[in-house]
Amino acid sequence: MTNLVEETRFLNSSTFSQKQPEEAIENTHQGWFVVADETGRCLYRSALAAETCSSFFRSCAKPFQALPLVLEGFHTHWDPKTLAVICSSHSGAPEHTTRVSKILSAAGLSADDLQCGIHEPLDTETKLILNQDNQPATRLHHNCSGKHAGMLFYCVAMGEETASYLKPTHPVQQKILQGIQAYSGLDSIPTGIDGCGTPVYALPLKTMAKLYARLQTEDVFQPIRSAMCTYPLLVAGKNRIDTAIMTASGGKILSKVGADGVICLSRINESSGRAEGLAFKLASGRNSVRDIAIVLILEKLGWLSTEELAHPLLHFFYSKQSRKNTHDQSVGRVVINLAQ
Repeated sequence: MTNLVEETRFLNSSTFSQKQPEEAIENTHQGWFVVADETGRCLYRSALAAETCSSFFRSCAKPFQALPLVLEGFHTHWDPKTLAVICSSHSGAPEHTTRVSKILSAAGLSADDLQCGIHEPLDTETKLILNQDNQPATRLHHNCSGKHAGMLFYCVAMGEETASYLKPTHPVQQKILQGIQAYSGLDSIPTGIDGCGTPVYALPLKTMAKLYARLQTEDVFQPIRSAMCTYPLLVAGKNRIDTAIMTASGGKILSKVGADGVICLSRINESSGRAEGLAFKLASGRNSVRDIAIVLILEKLGWLSTEELAHPLLHFFYSKQSRKNTHDQSVGRVVINLAQ
């Protein structure tokens, strides 16, 4: 299968013309995806994806970055919502930032100890309130602050220093890397620096898919997948693709995006009873196109039923296929081509 993601706009669409406007392709985005089971066996793939396509795991790694906390049993003292936020790329709404603050307080730390940087909240309402009140965004609003708070909690609980917790040689980062190596079966994993400063891992798409399938099969991941699928709003937020997919599927699909066009998902196939992981990478890194594409890929693969595809939260992403200008005129459309 080849997976071509095309963004098309109408050009020369004068309202004075009675003719159907001509179409011209403005942007073309190539993407690849792999579906694999927990052994790494490819069940479905786009052309060349399994053999050659690698990408940084980005925030798709967050369920695995939370694993050291679960292995030590710290999650048993928390509301599962806390674990969901630790695994999140959240929108910076109060329901997110409040829980991040509680994690830090439990460790005797504050937002000043977070080394994730600062950006404005992704949640539109929260951003508007901050601007109206002339309040600056803080580290708590960063979409990765939950992950960073979890790492800091681990450091304090295990008696490790916190100042260098982002360094690849730090015990918390070594523990995370060891887990990813163990469940991926890879002895050596190229490592870079993620947008929030943490180590980030370069993996073949088929390995990402395998790892996500193992999220469904390994008992150690049960608290993580349960927290994420039970509280999808805390994993992302309003009008976010992870929240939409997990809510529409009733928690049957676990979904986690990464920056620059990456998304990984997993489920138990009800027909076969086998775990399946899906990893998708959009070469252009354009997340808005990624979000449209993954919904249509899930439809194509039969991961979402007709009723689930009709869920209002998913309709938001379907509607994005129609491109509108600032006059609310339809000026183009996004076409996803999954042809042979």
